[in-house]
Amino acid sequence: MAHEAKTVHIQIRVKVKVPGVAKPILDMRQGTELHRDTNTLRYVSRIIYRVRNRLDRARDRYTEQIDDKDGNVVRKVDEPLSDHRGRGSAKDKK
Repeated sequence: MAHEAKTVHIQIRVKVKVPGVAKPILDMRQGTELHRDTNTLRYVSRIIYRVRNRLDRARDRYTEQIDDKDGNVVRKVDEPLSDHRGRGSAKDKK
């Protein structure tokens, strides 16, 4: 009798939207993602807080930590979202 092992990878995503605001004010994602360049699984924890108005600047934050399968930190970022440039959808359009 043959046994087959299967692994399940889970990712959770939470978005908080406010009526009248186009983008979510909170976008949180945690779990495993497949890195498309190396085709390896990595654990990603990403939190994006967007500012709703100029009085809400304390929430202007982008945090991200990516760990490889051995638990080594590949990338760690904690900066204001308004300063986040050059990666993913924040890349300059050609």
